Amino acid sequence: MIQVIKKSGDIEPLSEEKIKSCIARVGGSYDLGEKICREIVKKLPSKISSEQLYRQVFQKLKKENPIFPLKLNLKKAIFELGPTGFPFEKYFAKLLEYYGYNTQVNLIMKGKCVKHEIDVLAEKDSKKYLIECKFHQRWGTKTSVHTPLYSLSRVLDIKEKSGENFIPWISTNTRLSFDAINFSECRQIKITSWGYPFGESLEKMIENSKKYPITILISGNIQIFQKLISQDVILIEDFLKFDANYIQKIAGASRKTIDNLTLEAKMLIA
Repeated sequence: MIQVIKKSGDIEPLSEEKIKSCIARVGGSYDLGEKICREIVKKLPSKISSEQLYRQVFQKLKKENPIFPLKLNLKKAIFELGPTGFPFEKYFAKLLEYYGYNTQVNLIMKGKCVKHEIDVLAEKDSKKYLIECKFHQRWGTKTSVHTPLYSLSRVLDIKEKSGENFIPWISTNTRLSFDAINFSECRQIKITSWGYPFGESLEKMIENSKKYPITILISGNIQIFQKLISQDVILIEDFLKFDANYIQKIAGASRKTIDNLTLEAKMLIA
């Protein structure tokens, strides 16, 4: 039995169904999933890290279709919005705007007891949401029950001061703990996280809208992306709005790199 060592340190048996599901998510066919699983599994050692396994699937997909590895890079791309949480807040606000929300980021709102820093204020259909964006830098880190507990108490404090019926909302780039999900559902706190809720998870919202972060492009690097993000070039569509000369200037990259990034960006939103 082949065992996979996850980033959290946990060890689990290799799941071919997870590999096939991953390939299907990026647009690969069932037959392609079967083919890649056969080719990879027969050469694997008895133990392999999840990162090594990811690289093998990535390379196989790259040979099949250049757009597949771009989409496979989505989870890693969200983490590379860091190291601070502010780019993730701005990115999530932009994502919500596609779905019809009016958004504001980085606000200070008065509560009955204290002032509160609000990551994102979103409005839609006469409803107002106070969003706590919980960004984690490490894969496998789960958002604990402390986040919805804090989020709810903050919303209650602001409600008492303003008289407005704000709805608490948690957005995170990882998963939530079992207790965090149960408490949120019990207290009607809206959740957007990786893999949850079904059909409305963070990755589904991104894939359905094609509002990909700039960090999904595989021809770039952290230094280039951080320079672009600092100039509010966060989405692929933000990148494509500008002239290549301007992008090259703010990114500090070669023209060949910018051309490769542009080609990848156009493939993703085609």
